[in-house]
Amino acid sequence: LGASISIYTKDFINDIGATNSTDLLIYATAMEAGGSGGNFSGDSSAGTATVIGPESRTNPQTSSRTRGLAAPSFTRGFFVSDINSDTYNTERVTVNRGPNAILFGVGSAAGVVESTLLAPNLTWNKNKVETRVGDNGSFRTSFDFNRALVKDKLAVRVAALRDREKFDQHPAFEYKDRLYGALEYKPYKSTALRTNFEAGN
Repeated sequence: LGASISIYTKDFINDIGATNSTDLLIYATAMEAGGSGGNFSGDSSAGTATVIGPESRTNPQTSSRTRGLAAPSFTRGFFVSDINSDTYNTERVTVNRGPNAILFGVGSAAGVVESTLLAPNLTWNKNKVETRVGDNGSFRTSFDFNRALVKDKLAVRVAALRDREKFDQHPAFEYKDRLYGALEYKPYKSTALRTNFEAGN
């Protein structure tokens, strides 16, 4: 079955400086995203916003559109989620455009945007700290630590974000504090148990 799928890796996401789904989707094929840095308003000739309305404040991902149709389903680990994706805990993003998105396990005529979350690595340790400074006093810092507690058997990964974004129109701002953790246990060669959690404001 033919499918229109685009995969955006961590390297590409870092190259364009994207930190959330809006930043990424303005570069994605046949996708539009609203917001301060977006390329889509959702306004009609009658002056009524058909896609971007008050609900976009509680679920920012609803202000996106696929192929000029409607908002796609946003998933994390193939489960539909209202949690806005952020690159601090995202490994890659897969965009499946069109009704063939039913292949992902959820269906929408507009498609699916799947965020693959960071997974623990069972073989090596990793430390990564990032800091970004922007205009208007914006500041963003994140870390990503992976520990193979028992090589090839047990690993844990922890990532955290502190983001203080400020805009030209004062006192507009967006503050984010998020914490993500994942655990993987592989008791046998053919069996792996994984769990993760996220908390934030």
